[in-house]
Amino acid sequence: MSTLSQDRDAIVTALAGVAGISATPTTPAPIVAGSAWPVWQDLSWVTVAQTLNLWHVFVALSNPNQLGTVEQGDQILYVVADALWGLGKVAIAEPYALPVEAGQQSVPVIRFSLEI
Repeated sequence: MSTLSQDRDAIVTALAGVAGISATPTTPAPIVAGSAWPVWQDLSWVTVAQTLNLWHVFVALSNPNQLGTVEQGDQILYVVADALWGLGKVAIAEPYALPVEAGQQSVPVIRFSLEI
């Protein structure tokens, strides 16, 4: 059974191996295109001795215009997913608008759900 810090470190290491990605263990400031970080979502017990951690892994996209954002997302989607598959199950990858200020601007990201 791995600890949250071990999972987080492994995710950051996997992301750091992807060209164009700047991986950090927590949300970076500022968030720029290529920023990537894990956020622990929840833990469930499979058995008394086995747990399953769900992580959201965010990868920030550029935002020059809608087409540019979509094209970058298309290019990076499978590369990041492949890197994460070495750690566990990539259950979902989805476009997401990460709010950076309440009622204000958001950052386009791909949000991966990773089960470890």
